[in-house]
Amino acid sequence: MGGPAEPAPDVLVLAAALRMQRADLDLYAGFLQNTLEVALPPELVTVERAPSMADRLRKRPGPVAQIAVTLGDRRYVLTGGSPPRAEIVHHVRGIDLDRTELPLDAFATALATAIGERAASDARAAAALARLTDPARQQLEG
Repeated sequence: MGGPAEPAPDVLVLAAALRMQRADLDLYAGFLQNTLEVALPPELVTVERAPSMADRLRKRPGPVAQIAVTLGDRRYVLTGGSPPRAEIVHHVRGIDLDRTELPLDAFATALATAIGERAASDARAAAALARLTDPARQQLEG
């Protein structure tokens, strides 16, 4: 009955990897999209883009405006801007019950923890966690 449980080492490595990517929303969103979308069911990862007129004319997707990862009744949402806005939304039956805005470091840790919890019961999420933490471990150890 001490304090709160310490996060697992993999979660800490994942949070560090996510923080390394936070400087550029497009890079961060691309990192999340490319890694998580492969491992999690497609309906859990949503990417919204804001293409300019030039992007539309050239048939380019445009920069990422928002990325959301849905795990259980929580949505982890990162919205572009200066600075980017990170929030966790408690979403039940189509209704947003609560929105908590967080600093990016806390957001990365919360998302990493949620993925770690999901990975404990889902083989695809466990594979995503492994892919996310292996390169980050190499960078942290190197």
